[in-house]
Amino acid sequence: MTWIDPQRRAKPRRRRALWLLTPLVLIVLAVGTWLVQRALPSVQSEPAPPAATVLPATPISTAMAETPPEDVGPPVTAPYQPPPALSAAARAALLATPLAAPASLPFAAASLPRALLLPYTTIPERPREAIIEHVVQQGDTLESIAAQYDLLTETLAWSNNRRYIQVIYPGERVVVLPVDGVYHFVRGAQTIAEIAARYGVEPMDVLDSPYNKLATGTTAQTVLSSNTRLIVPGGVGEAIVWTPTVIIKQGSGSSADGLTGATIAFYGGGGSCGAVVNPGGGAAWVRPVALGSYTWVRGYSLIHSGVDLAAAPGTPVYAANGGRVIFAGWNDYGYGYTIVLAHGPFLTLYGHLSEIHVGCRQDVGPGQLIGGVGNSGNSSGPHLHFEIRYGVASPKDPSYTIAF
Repeated sequence: MTWIDPQRRAKPRRRRALWLLTPLVLIVLAVGTWLVQRALPSVQSEPAPPAATVLPATPISTAMAETPPEDVGPPVTAPYQPPPALSAAARAALLATPLAAPASLPFAAASLPRALLLPYTTIPERPREAIIEHVVQQGDTLESIAAQYDLLTETLAWSNNRRYIQVIYPGERVVVLPVDGVYHFVRGAQTIAEIAARYGVEPMDVLDSPYNKLATGTTAQTVLSSNTRLIVPGGVGEAIVWTPTVIIKQGSGSSADGLTGATIAFYGGGGSCGAVVNPGGGAAWVRPVALGSYTWVRGYSLIHSGVDLAAAPGTPVYAANGGRVIFAGWNDYGYGYTIVLAHGPFLTLYGHLSEIHVGCRQDVGPGQLIGGVGNSGNSSGPHLHFEIRYGVASPKDPSYTIAF
């Protein structure tokens, strides 16, 4: 009989027991896991986190921004989402719908063009900073060029060849200042103070003008060299003589002076009467303003084409001689409301009026009331500007004809 160790006999039995227990343990674990999952349903139903998460911005110091940590990866960006777009039909319907009027407007916004209701940037008109030259085109006149650049006609006349007052030709160049005033050409030795006084402005108006670009240290007593050009802003030059147009009609029997019996027209504004037959001369000369009702202000000179008689506004103005009205109304050349009478070989002009009591082609006698003293046009105060012209030549000194 063979003896078997009881411990050796027990080992196979333990192995068999382990093999039997292992499936039971696995089953128990599986059941336990299932029970745990059933007990925590929120964990199973939690949605998966997005692939990319954008965190809210957090202020960081400049030093941190300049030296990021080495373990910081590339920036996380949200996936691109195209902006919403309207269909063509929806866009057209929206544009066709009038905007509602703001409560502050006393009118309906629908009555305005849509472009006026949309916000926009207004760019202000910038003034010119330098002199330019206008090349004359067919049909240009000093008046039309001045209007184009928003200047007085006199400014162009005082800044260019005086011939341009009467006629300019296509291709010629007209100097156009950036502001109204005079373009002065220095001849000989002149100081700024002398130039300013000539055109009725202060020396500082010339010195401070940004257009002249005078050297540092220039003063009112600085003597300028000959041929220097200066802009005198606001300066007033000599009176411009706008010569009337004279048309000699065939068989009119006009006299040797070229005016009596001829058809004459005085242009320069809405007061022109057009072509008017000029009658013969008047009987006698009288003062255009009654003696004692005016103050002598300024006489005739090379730069002043008549006499200035200061008087209260509305003071009666009389015809200096018998004649016919060839201009009655507004004059564009600085005279303001103006009357021009034809007296055969003579013309008389009454400027800066406040009242006009005669009409075109009306015949008047010497001393007849025709208007009232005023301050219209280029005038610094109420006064009568009175001229006498002989023929089509420049005005003559009225003091040679009438005793003031």
